Amino acid sequence: LRLSDNQAETSRRPRFCNLPKVTGRCRASIDQYYFVPSIGDCVFFVYGGCEGNENRFDSLEECRQKCRADVQSHPTESLSLDRPAEELDGMDNEIGDEEYKETNEISRDFDYELTATLNIGRIVAVCLQFPVLF
Repeated sequence: LRLSDNQAETSRRPRFCNLPKVTGRCRASIDQYYFVPSIGDCVFFVYGGCEGNENRFDSLEECRQKCRADVQSHPTESLSLDRPAEELDGMDNEIGDEEYKETNEISRDFDYELTATLNIGRIVAVCLQFPVLF
């Protein structure tokens, strides 16, 4: 039995992350976040203050930490690049110019992909919050 990436991610996250958004019947306006399995990220919503379910978090970070499979299964690591690769041309350094340039390019690619993913997530979140009625 082979699981698709989406099924594997779903099986790693707690079940409450798959529950639907519930604003509740009360009329408070509490800023909250809930996880949307179809986009794999957390979305802002206004909670009424009563009822609801466990798929409700005080912050975006808390929601992502508990429900995003990629965050749970891959601890974050940071790589510090003190100087741009262009400054290292001709310099004798510990890892070598070519390795540094390659690492720097990978880092730039990762930053771009992460930014693109976050922007798409924000667009989807806005569309979910403000659906167009025809």
